[in-house]
Order: sequence, then C-alpha cells, then structure tokens
Amino acid sequence: MALLFAYLGARLPRSLSVISTLEARYPGGRGLLRELLKVVSAEGFLIEEVSTGADDGGARGDGPGLVRMVEVTFQVHGKRSVNELAAALSGVPDVRAAVNSDVNAAIYS
Repeated sequence: MALLFAYLGARLPRSLSVISTLEARYPGGRGLLRELLKVVSAEGFLIEEVSTGADDGGARGDGPGLVRMVEVTFQVHGKRSVNELAAALSGVPDVRAAVNSDVNAAIYS
C-alpha cells in the first residue's frame, strides 16, 4: 500500500507553494552569486529568499593566497524537482557544494 501512495504521489503535480531550501558554497569575489541566481531562474524556480554569509570553516590556502568561501542559502519554489536544481547548481564552475537541505524533497521528488 505504501508503494502505491509513493507511486501516485510522484505522479501528482508539484505545488508552487512548497518552499525548499538549498545551500551552495563557492569562493568569494568571483561574481558567482549572479550566476547562481541565473541558474535558479533558468531552472524554472522562483526565489522566495536569499541569504549569504562567510563560511569560516571553508577558507582555502594561507596568507595572501587565502580564498574565503561564501555560503548562500536559497528558499525556492517551483514545479520541477528541487534535486534537479541542486544538480544544476553543482554544475556551475567553482561551486564547491550545492546541497538540498529540504527534508521533504526526498519524499515528493
């Protein structure tokens, strides 16, 4: 019975009101936020909220070669799978990680 509900649930249209959260990390100072925003939009998602911050644990190198990592969090909604969006964000050059941190995505995608 559970398999039947999972099968049927996967066939239902996705709700535009479900908000998913994704996080991406990338080296700062390279204009990558602009590129990530373009990818989110091109994948058919609407951005509800964006926040950025320094990822202190992700600094690379030392001295003048130190690269500070930035972590950006997107709250998005759309009809497509948020897992596909996470994969598209991961495909952007220099993006170190794009993680779908929405627990419900695994259930509905």
